[in-house]
Amino acid sequence: MALVGDGIRRTARYAGVPQKYNATVSRAWVELVGHHADRSDTADFDAFTDEHPALLDKKLLTRFYRPSTLASTPARTGWVEPDLAPFPRHTDS
Repeated sequence: MALVGDGIRRTARYAGVPQKYNATVSRAWVELVGHHADRSDTADFDAFTDEHPALLDKKLLTRFYRPSTLASTPARTGWVEPDLAPFPRHTDS
């Protein structure tokens, strides 16, 4: 997560919009992609996205968060748990 977050922060700064970085949005995407990647047998990105097309939906996080939650200062600066539905999580069984 640190690597991804740092990359997104740098990109936002380079684009002149550092305020657009949102820590919760970044971590949420990493968690969702990671959840599906753990269950995927493919190392090919195109095949992976064919298996999980919802991950390409820029509105995916609205299934889990209210817009006002994602726009909040706590979400922009740190992690906020989903407030509409929980993320799928890997559980050891």
